Amino acid sequence: MKIISSRTAPLLQGWMSNKFIRNVSVVMSGTAIAQVIAMIIVPILSRIYQPEQLGVFSLYLSIVTIFSVVSAFRYEIAIVLPKEEDEATRISILSCIIIGLLSLTLAFVSLFFGDSITAMLGSPELKPWLIWVPVSVCATGLYQVLNNWSTRQKQYKRMSMSLVGRSSSIATTQIAAGAAGLASSGLIGGQIAGQLIATVLWIVRTWRESSNLFIKSFSIEKLKQTARKYSEFPFYSTPQTLVNSLSQNLPIFMLSYFYGSAVIGLYSLGLRLIQFPVTLVAQSVRQVLLQRISEAKQGEIDMRQMFIKFTITLALIALLPSLFIIFFGPQLFKIVLGAQWMEAGVYASWMVIWMFLSFISAPALVLMTVFGLQRRLLIYETLLLAARFGALFVGGTYFSVVKCIAMFTLVGVVFNVYLIASMLKGSKERVKKYGG
Repeated sequence: MKIISSRTAPLLQGWMSNKFIRNVSVVMSGTAIAQVIAMIIVPILSRIYQPEQLGVFSLYLSIVTIFSVVSAFRYEIAIVLPKEEDEATRISILSCIIIGLLSLTLAFVSLFFGDSITAMLGSPELKPWLIWVPVSVCATGLYQVLNNWSTRQKQYKRMSMSLVGRSSSIATTQIAAGAAGLASSGLIGGQIAGQLIATVLWIVRTWRESSNLFIKSFSIEKLKQTARKYSEFPFYSTPQTLVNSLSQNLPIFMLSYFYGSAVIGLYSLGLRLIQFPVTLVAQSVRQVLLQRISEAKQGEIDMRQMFIKFTITLALIALLPSLFIIFFGPQLFKIVLGAQWMEAGVYASWMVIWMFLSFISAPALVLMTVFGLQRRLLIYETLLLAARFGALFVGGTYFSVVKCIAMFTLVGVVFNVYLIASMLKGSKERVKKYGG
C-alpha cells in the first residue's frame, strides 16, 4: 500500500496542479450539470410530448442552428487570438453588429415569406413560430460571443454557471408548458425563454465589468481594419461552418420530406441522447485547448504529440458507452423513455458509430482552425454535405428509414476517419512548432 501511495500521490498532485486540466474540469463541470439537467428531463418530456410535436420543435431548432452558428460570420472565434485587449474587444463589437444586422434580415424574411417557408418544409404548425427565429438567432449568437470573450478572460467558472442557468430555464419552461397541454409551443417557447434569460443576464454582467473597455475601443475605422485583418473567418470559416451546419441538420429536413414529422421526433430524440457525452467532453476540451494553443503560439510545443494524445484519450472515453448503445440501444430507450420511443433507440444504435468518430475528431478540428486551414475545411465540409445528401436521397427514395439512417451514418464514418488520418499525416512536420 505504501508503494502504491508513494507512486500515486505525486500523480494526483500533478493532476490537480495542472492549470489546463483544472480549466477543462471547471468548464466540463458546468457542461456536465447542464447536460445532466437536459438528460433528466428527457423521460419526462417523452411522456408529455408526442413524436410529432418533437418533430415540429426539431424543425424550428434546426433553422435556428443553421443561422446562429454563422450569425457573426465566425468573427467570434477570433476573439481569443489577439495579444492586445483592445483588438479582441473590437472583434467582439464587430461580431455583435453583424449578429444584429443578420437578425433584422431574418425578421424581414419571416414576416413576408413565412407561408412559403412552412409550405416548403411541409409543417404549417411552424408558421406562428417563424417570427421568433430572428430572436433565437440573435440571442444564441450573442451568447457565443460572450462565451468566447469569457474564454479569453479565463472566466471558466462564469461560463459553467451560465450553461447551468440556461439549461435550467429551458427545462423548467418546457416541462411546465407540456404539463399545461401546450404541445409544440411548450418545447419551442421553453427554448426561446431559456436562451433569452441566459443571454440577457450574461450581457448585463459583462457590460457592468467591461463597458469602459468596449466604449473606448469603439471606432468605425478601426473596426474596418479589424474586419479586414481577420477576413479569413468570414471568407473561409463561415462557408465551412454553414455547410457543416446544413450537413448536420440535413436529415431533419429530408427525413421530414420522406417519412413525416413523427420520424423526425424519433430521430431527434435518439440523436439528442447520444450527443450528451459528446457535448460534455468535446466542447469543453475544444474551448480550453483553443485558448491554450493560441496562448502558446510563439513557443516551442509538440502540437502533433498533443493531437495524438487527445485523440486517443477521447477514443478511450467514448468506446464503452458507444458499444453499449450499439448492442442495447432499443431496449434502453424503451425502458427509459417508454415503448413508443423504442424506434429512436434503433436509430441511435446506428448513429452512435458516426458520433463516436465525430467525438474523437475534435482535436483535429481545433488544430485545423488555429493553423488557418479554413479553405481545406470548406472543401471537406462541402464534399461531406454532398455525400450526405446523396445517401439520404437514395435511402429515402428506395429504402426504409432505418436503412436510410444507416447509409447516412456510413458517410459520417468514412469522412471522419479521413479527417483524422489526413490531419495526422499532414501535421507530421508542421505541428512540431506552431505555424511551422
